[in-house]
Amino acid sequence: MNQNIIPTETECIEILKEAGAKPLLNHSQRVKKIALAVSKKLISQGIEIDIPLIIASALLHDITKLSATICHMKEGGELLRSKGLDKIAKIVERHGLTSINDPEFTPSTYEEKIIFYSDLRANPGKIVSLKERFEYIKNAYPHIGPKIQTYYEFAKKIELELLGKEPNLELWHFKIIKIRKYKNLKQK
Repeated sequence: MNQNIIPTETECIEILKEAGAKPLLNHSQRVKKIALAVSKKLISQGIEIDIPLIIASALLHDITKLSATICHMKEGGELLRSKGLDKIAKIVERHGLTSINDPEFTPSTYEEKIIFYSDLRANPGKIVSLKERFEYIKNAYPHIGPKIQTYYEFAKKIELELLGKEPNLELWHFKIIKIRKYKNLKQK
């Protein structure tokens, strides 16, 4: 693929399947929903966001999570670069908590920060607050230990930058969608 081409959602799903990461599709779809909601809020403030890049990066951010031997972010970036998807590769390399330990891999663009943040809000099976997600991380990855507070503070800084003091506003429309779906089901 050309380095400037961003794959469609359908192409991203095919890329995930080829890489053996299809079991992570539900999580990636949740990350995409959150990322689009955050993007919408930023766009409403006049900030330019590359939506096709956001969608593709959200879907492909964990492409090597099931197959990585050392670091799924770096290995995912390498795999995507081998496919000519350099822009997505850069975001994938910067989406994890451990990336903040290395200035070269700390999220810096809006798109990088959006995927970093959105992945943190997508707990297995649901969308959660940062506080809930970090409780999950603390229990699921006890080896992180004392670094958890540093990671949480960094994530809160990104949240404040992206969403301001009302971090749940970006998820408001999901509640409306759920209510509409429920009402439609009741009417049938």
